[in-house]
Amino acid sequence: MNITQLDEQQYVRILSWRSMVITNLLCLWPVACIVASLAIIAILNGKAPWTVSQIALALIAMIAIVFATFRTLFNVGWEANRYLERRAHDIISRRPDRVVDPMNPDRVFVEVVPRKNWNQPKLEDAADVGFFRIDRGERRVLFEGGSERWIIRAADIISCHFEKFMASQFMPRFMIVLGIDKGDSSVVEKCFSPRYSSGIFGNRKRKERAQAIVRDIENMRTGG
Repeated sequence: MNITQLDEQQYVRILSWRSMVITNLLCLWPVACIVASLAIIAILNGKAPWTVSQIALALIAMIAIVFATFRTLFNVGWEANRYLERRAHDIISRRPDRVVDPMNPDRVFVEVVPRKNWNQPKLEDAADVGFFRIDRGERRVLFEGGSERWIIRAADIISCHFEKFMASQFMPRFMIVLGIDKGDSSVVEKCFSPRYSSGIFGNRKRKERAQAIVRDIENMRTGG
């Protein structure tokens, strides 16, 4: 088992304060769009009868509301996660000693969320993001993040399962939980999940992705 804290002076962090502010702003744009569109309609409503240009503006505002609502329900955070994944790809690609190649088709973009951060209101509850891969040939799991690097042999994984916690009233999070033998009769826990965009109606997809990774790790551990 090799879990390394990467030197901040040598390795660029993916989750910086700047990147966290940008991702949160990108997540909030649908709400801002809905509020602005409703404000436009309310202003126009006090100016009846409407001119042709006002009718066109009201239609655009209503279309914007429908589009922003759809994004919120079905694909919230798409722009934010794409931004973070591109940032991770750019940073990790420049590391000559990386253990996961961002170009590998089997890698998965994940977030590492310690249990202490579950259900805690924060600007960003992930402690790290990066690329995860199951190396079936060497029977190990690999992670290259902004602040950590994992090389964990199958023999050191003593448990692997997924757990659910409620990030909000309608949006559960499904975390993959690894119990790892440190070699000194103690166990370290690593909790992570694929970082993909999906709204309230994407709960089943999030659960299935977490279950698939747990299944793949268990198959790698047992040689199945």
